[in-house]
Amino acid sequence: MKAQNDEYHRKLRSLENELESHKSQRKRLRDQIEERQGKARNIENNLEELQILPASLRAFQSDIEEKKGHLQTLQQDFHGANYDKRLAEKAKKLSQDGSKAGPTEF
Repeated sequence: MKAQNDEYHRKLRSLENELESHKSQRKRLRDQIEERQGKARNIENNLEELQILPASLRAFQSDIEEKKGHLQTLQQDFHGANYDKRLAEKAKKLSQDGSKAGPTEF
């Protein structure tokens, strides 16, 4: 009877140890799953951002072209109005007059 009882307790301890081992392994696996799911979410977010980049680049390029066109128009208007020449003439006239007159209208 004692031998049976001892055998029973030995098997019980062995099964309890095995159960704890399985619980520990299950927790480690769940932690790994959670960690890998987090990494997968980060990778998906990065991929989404990368997919947006070409559209953003095209929009920026379009903005640059639009601004270049606007700048070119302004430069043409500036040159067409002879501001450079008129400013030079005003400056020359002011330096010749020797006076410190206020700003004049063009």
